[in-house]
Formats: sequence, structure tokens, C-alpha cells
Amino acid sequence: MHPEQSICALGYRLRLGLWATLLLAIICLFGLPTLIGLELEIINNNVWLNAFYTLLDHFSMTEEFIEVEWEDDDMIVLEPKHLILLTGIFITSSAFLLAIFWQVDRLFALYQHGQLFTLRNVHHFRMIGYLLIALFFFEGLADNAINYFLHPEDWLLDLPEEEIEEARDWSPLLYISLNLSSLLSGLFMVLVARVMALGVTLKEDVDGTI
Repeated sequence: MHPEQSICALGYRLRLGLWATLLLAIICLFGLPTLIGLELEIINNNVWLNAFYTLLDHFSMTEEFIEVEWEDDDMIVLEPKHLILLTGIFITSSAFLLAIFWQVDRLFALYQHGQLFTLRNVHHFRMIGYLLIALFFFEGLADNAINYFLHPEDWLLDLPEEEIEEARDWSPLLYISLNLSSLLSGLFMVLVARVMALGVTLKEDVDGTI
């Protein structure tokens, strides 16, 4: 098989796998594998899932359920400000994830058309990196906000009673949760884009002298 044909075939398989992964994630998101007796988790718990399932639980609760289960101390009463916060986090994080998915799909589409080393590839690599870095900072702030406003004192339960009052003074510092994998992946993608840009420029210079 010609090298260009191999690249096109690879791009097609990558796009197919990407969309299949998205479909599987959506199926798992709504619990279909559990309904048929399978235990399948392909997405780790994160800010987006936290907001999604909290909102889903809130809007799916019936009056009968509340009357029976409200004695459970773990249940959270969502006030309007909580709903606004969670909805904003869900929409914003969804926008980030969809943008990253779109950039990856466009990158694989270039491979499918035999374009492996062009400025358009560089653009998509760079955009994926920037989005991952932005997502890192957003998730840190969002996770902090969710824990601070919805679970303000959960972590205090493990402390001795005499230390609880003193610990409340510096408790906000404990709400910062950072996903370093997003940051490192983003920085790596930006670095790859930079190297590719230099390579494309060098290739164009060489081609221009021949």
C-alpha cells in the first residue's frame, strides 16, 4: 500500500474510533451497561460528571422520593444559587470538551485526506493544547466552587472535635483540586505544535530551493 494511502486509512480508523468512543461514553453516561448487568466505567469522576449527575438527581427527584428519603443526611438541598453554579459549570465544561473533541476530529480528518505535515495540522495541535491548559484552570476553579458551596464541611468530619473550629479558618485552601494530566498534556501538545511549525517552515524553505 502506498504511504499516502496508509495515512488516509489510519486517519479513517482514528476518526471511527474517536466517534465510537464518544458513543460508548454517552451510553455509559446514562447507565445502559448497568441495566443489562455490565459494570463498565470508561470515564473517571470529574467536574463535568459531578455537575451532570448532581443536576440529574435534582431534577429527577419526585415528591414521593423526597418524603421517603429526605432523612438521609447525605442528600444535598440545591438552592437556586447552587443550580446556577452547577448549570454554568456543566455548560462551560461541555463547551471545552466539545471543542477539544472537534479539534481532534478535524486533525484526524486531515490525516484521512493524506495531510500529515501542514500548517493546518499545527493549528489543530496548538488549539488542543490551549484548550487542555484552559480546561486545567477551569476544572480547578470549578471543583473548588462545587466543594466549597455544596460540601463546605465534609472534610471536617474526620477531625477531632477540638480541632474543628481552628480548621475552619483555613478550610478554603483544601478545596483546591488540580488535574495535572490536563496541564501536562496541553503543554505537550503546544510543544509538539511548535516543533511541527518549525519543521513545516523548514520543509517549505527546502522545497523552495529545489
